[in-house]
Amino acid sequence: INKQYKCEKVCSEVLIIGDTRVGKSTTAQALALHFGAGRYVDCGSNATFVGLVGGNTDLGNHRVFTWGVLPTSNRGHVTLDEANKLHLSVWSGLTNLKSSGIAERTTNAGPRKTRSAVRLLTLCNPRGSRALGAYDTPLDAAIEVVGSPQDLARVDLLYVAWGNKDVKVLNAIHESTVPNVYTTEIARYHLQWAWALNPKTIRFASPNYVLSKASALTEATQGIGLVAIAESKYKVGRLAVAIACITYSYDANTGGVVVLNEHVDAAFKLLVKLYTDYLKNAGIKTGVLPKEIKVMFDAVSDARRLRILSTSDDWTQSDFTDIFGDKAGKWKYLAQLEHSLMTRRRNYFVPVPGFQEIIRDYVNLRIGARSKV
Repeated sequence: INKQYKCEKVCSEVLIIGDTRVGKSTTAQALALHFGAGRYVDCGSNATFVGLVGGNTDLGNHRVFTWGVLPTSNRGHVTLDEANKLHLSVWSGLTNLKSSGIAERTTNAGPRKTRSAVRLLTLCNPRGSRALGAYDTPLDAAIEVVGSPQDLARVDLLYVAWGNKDVKVLNAIHESTVPNVYTTEIARYHLQWAWALNPKTIRFASPNYVLSKASALTEATQGIGLVAIAESKYKVGRLAVAIACITYSYDANTGGVVVLNEHVDAAFKLLVKLYTDYLKNAGIKTGVLPKEIKVMFDAVSDARRLRILSTSDDWTQSDFTDIFGDKAGKWKYLAQLEHSLMTRRRNYFVPVPGFQEIIRDYVNLRIGARSKV
């Protein structure tokens, strides 16, 4: 947006998760053919870190270093299909490459580096044989695929592809009622123009408007880890630029793109619509404190009492009474039965993994906000 808010992340990434046979791969392959760009990687065929990034491989009787699919697709596009079959160590190994656009490997001959700024489209099913609908929220399924909420937060846009179960729609002939004017030739010129843009040819009509919408996005998504507060302006900005490009918002002065407020509005509305839907029934795995639990925490006059929960691995009925008073019974109902945030072991209650960290963050934020007053 300006020198103050320069995004260091180079590679843009869209992740689409859905059950099998909903058309993810078919659509991606059709788009690649129409635009005449991009490479397709089937991660289900034992894709490895060496194959994706690079490493030593056997060539006859010799060991030869070769770069993988991503570095050899620098400034291009790669579709990673069946990405749920990638080992979590591979996901974590790609983190630095996605952020910096640099592929690095250390071999016996020393460190090797090369440019690897790649636009990634990641397609995946839920891990294992579970259906997407078996999760409380699709965010839980996506986190299970990539490994952690922090890794998922690095994705520019998450989209959930739900299957269409309407038999009439699936078994009907659909014919176009208008001529196709977006031909392959036009699409390929359009793509080349968009991919040739640089900071000097991307202009925001109102940078401050982007920042205001970024603040609104954080509030609308309840501070979920998927939209990190510090990264929200980049998510809105990147998506707004993409929308301006796809609608060919041409800047006659530079030959580039001008991002209008209406493009920023469209990006904001899309992110809010998608992510607020995904937030329904979101739980501790996604870094969200359930609303009813937060209301009970807010009602505790001295937030430091909640540290009983964040510092002790085993909770007792006496602890609940000390914190919530006559609302201790309601707390047990909500935490144990409604949201499954703790389990009972004889006379003790044990929190599920991650719950104490969220309580600790809540307490620190609340005490910090009070100290600033």
